[in-house]
Amino acid sequence: METLLLFVLYGVLGWGIDSGYRSITSGFFTMGNALKPIPFSPVYAFGAFLILGIAPLFAEYGMLAQALAFGLLLAGFEWASGHLSTFLFKKRLWSYGNEQGWLAGYTDLYHVGVWGMLAMVFIYLIHPWSAEVVRLLLLP
Repeated sequence: METLLLFVLYGVLGWGIDSGYRSITSGFFTMGNALKPIPFSPVYAFGAFLILGIAPLFAEYGMLAQALAFGLLLAGFEWASGHLSTFLFKKRLWSYGNEQGWLAGYTDLYHVGVWGMLAMVFIYLIHPWSAEVVRLLLLP
């Protein structure tokens, strides 16, 4: 039950961050996923659990190395998710085609840095706090 609640929480949180960023940059409210009107994005939840699974392997490395590794891993995940979603939905859900260093338009060098920084905030701040809150909510 704890894992399910965290999965939903991270999917909602990712949707919120994505929607907030899109809304700020566009100047009007924009929902950030293909599951409209559901405020949940499974790709962010899967990405969160991917980082949780790989983080112990990088625990002995410095924060810069961790951020770089997480950023590269998540950019690869974003690239693969972009291809998969285009195949499944027969529609391209996002494109970074105008950005420098882009990889088939599904990710770019800028987002390697963004994902790396967000992963560090997630691992060191968000997950410890949210996991504790979920554990407390599930106490009998």
